[in-house]
Amino acid sequence: MRSPKPYGRRLCRALLVCIFFLFSIGALVSTYLFATYLPRRDQDSIEITFPALVGEVLTDNDERLPPDLYEVVYDYRADKATAPGTVLSQDPPPASRRRVVPGRAPCTLRLTVSTGAAQYTLPPMIGKSGKEATLQLQAQGLIVHTEEQTRSDLSPGQIIAVEPAEGTIVREGEVVTLTISRALTRKTVRVPDVVGSEQALANNALVLRGLKPDAPEYEYSSSVPMGCVISQRPLSGTLVPAGSAAHLVISRGGLEEEEMILENEE
Repeated sequence: MRSPKPYGRRLCRALLVCIFFLFSIGALVSTYLFATYLPRRDQDSIEITFPALVGEVLTDNDERLPPDLYEVVYDYRADKATAPGTVLSQDPPPASRRRVVPGRAPCTLRLTVSTGAAQYTLPPMIGKSGKEATLQLQAQGLIVHTEEQTRSDLSPGQIIAVEPAEGTIVREGEVVTLTISRALTRKTVRVPDVVGSEQALANNALVLRGLKPDAPEYEYSSSVPMGCVISQRPLSGTLVPAGSAAHLVISRGGLEEEEMILENEE
């Protein structure tokens, strides 16, 4: 077997020397970095203790969170039990310790902050069903107070007015007042018995009971004296709405009385 040529051996040795040289250079650079940079960085760092912020309302430029030491990241969440700006949680927790390099490597602090009660914009509701609107508002955590108002031009149960006005931004737990139309109800009265009474007395009795006598009819009657009521509509004892009309039939007397009147006139 033929031995390698001398120049091939020299080439291998040269490559090994180059690799060893490069490795040595890298080792020297690493040693320099560890010996100079890292000790200086540790020398510049300080230890900080995270303050207890949960339950407090933060202000701008809080002295406990200098920007050269803390990089604060905010998350927001609605919470009706706390005022807006109240810290609900923090990470890292209070009393935790970290080493930081002021101005160059601040520590990250994540805060969850309350926005207060959830907000809701009142939608258009006038003319809609009061029952449906009440359920919709209650689902948003609002307290609904209702008032009724008699309206003959609206169906019962329709919303007439909203307070606060539609489009207002309200918070969970606030009161919204709905004014809702109700059916027009009329008082009922019992018709008095005026049969046999004189016309004037009968009319007075009807008016006092809340009824309106209309134009009467006149008929001859041999059993009912002239000027007295022969019959009435509605019948006595009937329950009718107040303001209803009452119709009377008034006696002209018997035919004999009519003839006597005519003779006297002649």
